[in-house]
Amino acid sequence: MRRILALFTLIAILILLSCGESGISIEGVWFNFTTTDGLASNLVFDADEATDGTIWLATYEGASHFLADATFANLTTADGLPSDVVLCLVCGDDGRLWLGTDDGLAIYDGSTITTYTTADGLPSNEINTISLEDANTAWVGTADAGICRFVPSVSATTYDTGNSDLPSDIIWDIVVVSNNKIIIATNSGAAIFTPPDDWQVFTVGDGLVNNQVFCAYPLGEAIWFGTNGGASKYEGGTFTSYTPQDSGLSDSAVSGICADNDGDPMWFATLNGGVNRFENGTDWRIYGPGQDDGPLVSGINSALCTTKNIKWFGTNGGGASRFSPYVE
Repeated sequence: MRRILALFTLIAILILLSCGESGISIEGVWFNFTTTDGLASNLVFDADEATDGTIWLATYEGASHFLADATFANLTTADGLPSDVVLCLVCGDDGRLWLGTDDGLAIYDGSTITTYTTADGLPSNEINTISLEDANTAWVGTADAGICRFVPSVSATTYDTGNSDLPSDIIWDIVVVSNNKIIIATNSGAAIFTPPDDWQVFTVGDGLVNNQVFCAYPLGEAIWFGTNGGASKYEGGTFTSYTPQDSGLSDSAVSGICADNDGDPMWFATLNGGVNRFENGTDWRIYGPGQDDGPLVSGINSALCTTKNIKWFGTNGGGASRFSPYVE
């Protein structure tokens, strides 16, 4: 009898926790981190996972490193960054951190920050996105001057609308995949580039749901694109799109996409509708204000799924939101 009573008590506690403000649900645990917790800014643009499992966050007032003891260490101009407005970042396998700011590219080796600008061959100092080809080679997407294959202090090769088939010089995302193809999200369509000169460009005329493409996420044989009109999945030469009008997607502006290690569920960051979870190809759930749990605000700028299936979302004024599928 005591065991039965204890079981019912445990079930009751779990139900209460899932309905309260603790951020705990049957599916996992949400935590929201703000400047009160040491985060550099509540405006978070991007996130990436370091080789040691810690998380770096790109914010409006520097880069924040979420450490194993759940504290933050911040990098700012006081430490050598060219600007506190860190728009993107990526962690290299060699332990170095590459940061794109509104005033140049920076590389942090754990002690020293080295900065690169147009004086070093970059086509623009406003860096929206970075993806690494190898430890010493980055593909850099700029806010106004196309993309650049950049090897610090060695070479810089720029591709723009003037010298290539790149659909726009405004670049929102760039992803280097294992077969040396470069996936590019631009303000006027998406592109797959195989250097030196093989371009495949996609617009609404090809089935893309919207030409303003904010992010790209390769998954298996497919490539997912987040656009200002919904999400588009490109697979087998055709597009399948998801919009608020024909699916459970909460908002048409999809700013970030990631997936669990086995590819399901998928997670969509939206600029006005919180976080969307898409499971089994049919089931949608929304997290954010007005829901049971989730981020503090509806504006979500980015999505990161880690090797441990923990999710991080950068928000527009609500700090960084972290979802763990288990209680740690």
